[in-house]
Amino acid sequence: MGIQFKSAGDLLALLAAKEISSVEVLQDFIARIEAFDGEINAVVARRFDHALALARAADDARMRSRPDELGALHGLPLTVKESFDVAGLPTTWGMVSRADHLATDDADAVARLAAAGAIVFGKTNVPEGLADCQTANPLYGTTNNPWDLALTCGGSSGGSAAALAAGFTCAELGSDLAGSLRTPAHFCGVHSHKPSYGVVSQLGHSLDADATQTDLTVIGPMARSASDLRVLFDCIAGPSGFETIGWKLALPESRSRRLRDFRVAVLPDHRACAVDATIRAAITGLATDLQRQGAQVDLAPEWPIDLELCWQDYMMMMRAVGSRRASVEALRQLSNQAAGLQSGDRSYRAAVRRAAGMTHHSWLSLNSRRGRCREAWQRFFRTYDVVLCPVHASLAFAHDTASPREDRTIEINGRRQDYNQSLFWMAIAGLSYLPSTVRPISLARGLPIGIQIIGPYLEDLTTLRFAELLDELCPPLVYPLQDAAGPEHAGFTSTQRHHDQSRRKACS
Repeated sequence: MGIQFKSAGDLLALLAAKEISSVEVLQDFIARIEAFDGEINAVVARRFDHALALARAADDARMRSRPDELGALHGLPLTVKESFDVAGLPTTWGMVSRADHLATDDADAVARLAAAGAIVFGKTNVPEGLADCQTANPLYGTTNNPWDLALTCGGSSGGSAAALAAGFTCAELGSDLAGSLRTPAHFCGVHSHKPSYGVVSQLGHSLDADATQTDLTVIGPMARSASDLRVLFDCIAGPSGFETIGWKLALPESRSRRLRDFRVAVLPDHRACAVDATIRAAITGLATDLQRQGAQVDLAPEWPIDLELCWQDYMMMMRAVGSRRASVEALRQLSNQAAGLQSGDRSYRAAVRRAAGMTHHSWLSLNSRRGRCREAWQRFFRTYDVVLCPVHASLAFAHDTASPREDRTIEINGRRQDYNQSLFWMAIAGLSYLPSTVRPISLARGLPIGIQIIGPYLEDLTTLRFAELLDELCPPLVYPLQDAAGPEHAGFTSTQRHHDQSRRKACS
């Protein structure tokens, strides 16, 4: 295995031991991007020369400094999602109207990575306006899934996940409002962490200079290993700006250190959103394996809230966030359309229209109910440590961006289902500000299956630790391009994209 597929932790160890240089690591990533990204289209903004200069400086600093004088990520090259400000690079969110917008400063989270010694050498693709669970936009085009170029890599941190799965980078920074960290990780077979709301600064991740922390939105890490998530999370979490005057972050350590000591509630499927049978089987299979390890596993817990109502409330509050920058005229038109909806219509289409005309009083009522949900989850987590559930209703599916998002469907177990129905699985952690760690657990039909590990508010280190412990049960994936050595392999065929099934180990 080349260094491009080593974990960030392994690369940091090699760098610390001076067995490899930052320049060499970066040059390998650059060579791989130049060889393979033509077909994948993940790294859309690049500053290779500038990054090489930073890498040379990092190597020089390592030679003349003590290890304790260097940051936790010293000399580590990585990429970040295009929507984060990186000084000197475009921040467009995939919008043609912002094609000439160059950032003058780093986003808070990017600055923290840099302060820890990381070297940002590029930015990865997003859907237009970050408004889809596929990654395509009129400015940069479509990003393909390295497991099969005909399939979506997910979104909105889709370029991030694809870059990791293709070996273009060892670590990434993404964001999540409606599954934007979680869905791409599931589709591409990588790891991600959606932090508890408010734990990581959003500043510098906005279409304007607004310092407001957007409701429901979080900033989090992505990587190819669970242990890397913890290292990256530790670097970016904490107060920012004027918050530093009055508080500091002191998250509790994981509730348990061994799998057998965890109390696990499992939700493999739900009537509100049917799940592909292979995903359901992988989750129930993992639950059985956990029981064999001695963990306390409950496949039929009494859930503390009405999960369908949670989903409905989440869609309304999410769409309220989405309406923030809409024009008055657009909101008026949508609100007028809402008047013609059937009272029982609970679709995403309906939520878009109802949220457009929602009064502040209505929002306050939803927020009050959210508060009760949060209290109910806190009581629930006195009995359980983590919840395991699907990330999305399906495996990665074929690109489908020709029609409006609200008109699309996907096939689940032979039946068509609303494209947006999978927001049900985003709502559980999203509405109540809970942390959710996603990691791959298996393969089906040659594609990765991820799982959500949801935990109590501000107990991010519990879900991160549980994800890491699952390494005992779920061997690492062999990525499709892991053995591809150079440009001569770049024109891979459809069958080559799926790789040799005998080489892919799945969690039994």
